[in-house]
Amino acid sequence: MFDLPMNPDLLEQRIGRLDRIGQKNDIEIHVPFLLGTSQSLLARWYNEA
Repeated sequence: MFDLPMNPDLLEQRIGRLDRIGQKNDIEIHVPFLLGTSQSLLARWYNEA
């Protein structure tokens, strides 16, 4: 992902598209962000929620 959506439901939808039925491997999500930006706050909030 190159951005985090403001709406948590959209994030869940994006993850759901990656995690399909029959998936055998774990999914790792990497989100680049710059410290001190709104994206860093969203990344922290989503990670801790």
